[in-house]
Order: sequence, then structure tokens, then C-alpha cells
Amino acid sequence: MVLDAWPVIEHYDGNDPAASEVRHLLRRPYGPRPVINAVNFAEICYSLANRYGTNAAERESQTLQAVLRIEPPGSRTALVASWIKHTYEMSLGDTFAAATAIRHGVELWTGDAELLCPDRVWAVHDLRHPDKLATPTPRRRPGRLEHLDEPQLGAFIAAPLARLHPRRLGPAIEHS
Repeated sequence: MVLDAWPVIEHYDGNDPAASEVRHLLRRPYGPRPVINAVNFAEICYSLANRYGTNAAERESQTLQAVLRIEPPGSRTALVASWIKHTYEMSLGDTFAAATAIRHGVELWTGDAELLCPDRVWAVHDLRHPDKLATPTPRRRPGRLEHLDEPQLGAFIAAPLARLHPRRLGPAIEHS
């Protein structure tokens, strides 16, 4: 799986169910390490520094580096992130989380409403508390690629990676 910054910050703030799921994930003694894009890792670090101070942020960033696979934002992922940013109304950090999930063909673990939009082309694992679930609103920008249906839009966004990694992208553009 790919982690967005949102569930990791929720983990540190102690907000369940995200905190419990992330705590369990980070303490697993086996299995592949969760992937997080370096852009989203930076979001975690500055959020921890703002909330708990720089010493705590430094300590926890070292802990996270030991249990997460932090992926640098390569040019291929950046290109997909740019298409997502063009197509959807969301922060740049969120576009890198979605692009990283698309690149790996796995679910994006998040609770961020921007990334849970119903018109998304990436798979998600929703970590919000059931009592706090709001109906996600569409995020696609009006007039941007409206001529494409969902599979075509997914292919359009993933096209820069598909040329380089055709076998990895099949499940990435399916809806959850």
C-alpha cells in the first residue's frame, strides 16, 4: 500500500480508526514496508514540528524512516501528479500521493476528502471513522477532460507511466 500523510498525522494525534490501523501497520514484523512519497513524508515532518516541536519531529521522522519506504518523487511520478493536479481540485501533496499509488498499482491509504472523491481514478482504503463519513464531493475541475469517461481518464493520467511500466498499471486505474 501507499500511505498519504493524513493517516500518519492522525496516528500521531491519536485519532481512531486511522491511528490504530497505522499503528498496527508500522509495527508489523513481516511483509513489505508501506510506501510513502517523499513529498508526503515532508508534510508529516512539518506537521509534527508544528504540533509537537522540532525535537519530536526529528525523533519521529527517524522512526518513520526505519519502517516506511520513502520514495523520491521521480520525474515519471511528477508527470502523473501534474496531470492529476490539472484534472482535479486538490493540493500538490495529495497529487503525489495519488500518483505514487497509481505508479505502484495499489491502494492509497487515506482519509483526506480530496483523495476520496467519487470521480477519482486511483484505488483507496478509507481510514475515516464511520461516524465522521461525509459524502465525498466530486473534485474534477469543470471543463477539464470532461470528454473522457472514467476508464479513459484513468488511462490518460496513467499514460506517462504506462509507456514505461505497462504491467504495473492495470489495477491502479480501477475504482475501489
